[in-house]
Amino acid sequence: MRRMVSFGIFPGAARRDSLLAAVVYGPEEYARVFGGNPDGYQDFLIRQEEFLRPAYAGERGPVRVKRVPFVRAEFERWVARHPGLGDTPDVHGAWALEVASDPAWLRDVERLTPVIPRAPVESRFLAEGWCLAVTLPSPCDWAMGAALPVDAAEDAGRLLKGVLKGCPSLSRLSPVRASGVEVVGALGFCGPEGADMLCVELEGRVELAWLKGELLPAVHVPRRFRPGVSRDGGWSVVAWPFLLAGAAGDVLYAGQVLAGEEAADAEELAMAAVLGAAGVEPDPGWPVRCLPLQDLSAVAGRLLAQAPEEEEWPVRF
Repeated sequence: MRRMVSFGIFPGAARRDSLLAAVVYGPEEYARVFGGNPDGYQDFLIRQEEFLRPAYAGERGPVRVKRVPFVRAEFERWVARHPGLGDTPDVHGAWALEVASDPAWLRDVERLTPVIPRAPVESRFLAEGWCLAVTLPSPCDWAMGAALPVDAAEDAGRLLKGVLKGCPSLSRLSPVRASGVEVVGALGFCGPEGADMLCVELEGRVELAWLKGELLPAVHVPRRFRPGVSRDGGWSVVAWPFLLAGAAGDVLYAGQVLAGEEAADAEELAMAAVLGAAGVEPDPGWPVRCLPLQDLSAVAGRLLAQAPEEEEWPVRF
């Protein structure tokens, strides 16, 4: 039976059949192999983690992942037995594959490096889609398809950012890492249908911009995701999307705060700001739900069920 062997899939990684081995470099060895500085080393660890994550999740089929600490003395003894091989990441991956294939050898290498460096995943730049959702009477549908002005989206974002006490403003550490968090508002509304796809699109757009060296001040909502117009009266679920963008740990904190009751007043004011820019003014205290954008379609039915049965709309437009 022919064995599948892959090199060059990631620096210092190699795969044979179901075994995937990845070299874990220490900071000094990383600098020796790749050059660079500590920032580059931390970025490398995060990128390696992202490379391995789909393997752990089984997205490439059943795979056994083994992290092999790079011990230069062990590597040099092995490469001396294989004339013609150099001192490159691909050769390091080949060595790691041999080590990982031999449990006794792997244990010996691990004893020489008892503590393996960890990727600083909490500082990885992340964009996470959220939204403020309300139920509105169908006459308001006509106002929901238009684009919002940038200042309205920015004002709403500042209101939400104001409740994230103790969380620093976003700063750039590298193309991969960040500190703090920022709220990036959308220049339009969306409905429940396709909200999960919109979430993926907006997150990807903000993350790609960060990789290129910028943070988008706001994001457009494509027309195909704008709320539809109800033909039979009644109520509709309308949402204003926004993104929490920054260090993964700070983004997680921000989401927990915004999902809590202490943020309700700021969320109501933020939603009133964007609805007002569209010409719709809900009564004070009108319920606003803050939730992950990808969950909007799943909870839309519950939101509609909670709509009142009043003949007079609690909004002006």
